[in-house]
Amino acid sequence: MPIRIVALDGPKTRLLLDFCIDCGCDTFALKANADDPRMSEVLEPLTSIGTPEVVRRVTCIKGRLDRTTVGTLAQAFPGGLLPAIGSQREASLAIRRAEEPFGTVQMEPGLSGRSVVLSYANDLQAEALFRLGIRVSPGRPDLRPKEGWLDYGPDNLYLHAPTDLSLDPRQFDGKRWAGSSETYGHDWYNCLDNEYIQRWWTAKHDDALRKAVHEQLWAWEPPTETLTALAPAAEIARWKAEDWRCQRWVWYNILRNYAIARAKELRLTKGIFPEPAWSHCQLCGHTFHQSRLRRKWLSQDQASVCPICFDEAIWGSPRRCSSTFGHWRRRLKESPILISGRNPAITSDCRHPK
Repeated sequence: MPIRIVALDGPKTRLLLDFCIDCGCDTFALKANADDPRMSEVLEPLTSIGTPEVVRRVTCIKGRLDRTTVGTLAQAFPGGLLPAIGSQREASLAIRRAEEPFGTVQMEPGLSGRSVVLSYANDLQAEALFRLGIRVSPGRPDLRPKEGWLDYGPDNLYLHAPTDLSLDPRQFDGKRWAGSSETYGHDWYNCLDNEYIQRWWTAKHDDALRKAVHEQLWAWEPPTETLTALAPAAEIARWKAEDWRCQRWVWYNILRNYAIARAKELRLTKGIFPEPAWSHCQLCGHTFHQSRLRRKWLSQDQASVCPICFDEAIWGSPRRCSSTFGHWRRRLKESPILISGRNPAITSDCRHPK
């Protein structure tokens, strides 16, 4: 998703440049009006870290962005990339990764010249910017384009990810915590702002969610087939035909996300079980999120190992499986958490449960 920034003083500019490095960016390109005498104080320091080139009266300096050069680059904008009106200079700065840039944050000047836009950003990076004190406006893919910029604030924080997680997508752990490019995690991407579903949603649908929570507990999932069966078929068909989201994503994921958001609004899990949380694997030490586990097979008390270690124990080769699983059992026996013998996934020889 794109993220727009409209205010960047000197200190915030330095923080943003360091943030871009953390996200995997490694090159910069600065363009300035070659005829503007005020640009000399911007361009001169950068000649020590980049190569200048003049094309059609525009000076462009390209160079490498790293922990050594970032200070010089920041000093070229003492007032910030987006200083107060009246002190703006005719210069723009772009930052990206030289190789395989798509999927990685790219910083570009806004079309109006009064903003900076970060392309290919994600929710993890948006929260990191918020913690840095940089006010951002992410583009929301669940809203129409004309309504797509969100004024990001404390109420929008929902990942609450540990600060030691890498912001570089190349380092994202797809099995332990990261999801798709829009979600990066468990059911973090859900929204109640769907007027099409609200047209046919009734108290019976709330009861269906409540029943699923009480019967399945920690492993509960929205019963999408039940939810659609509780509404007239014509209304379901109308929703699928008219909801623009159904043209972008599959309908059952849209309904699933809405149902999860509705369950949270009704606080259906409160007092029954805590929501999946961040944890550290007792076997490998990696950070993981409990929502990525096979929750139908593990109780929350048993969710102390990451999905990779669990899968290796259950589905790995017999020799490795036996060693890994045995080590897991010994480690857990030494901790307050014990494996329940009633769990069909936990077998002595690690075979697929029947």
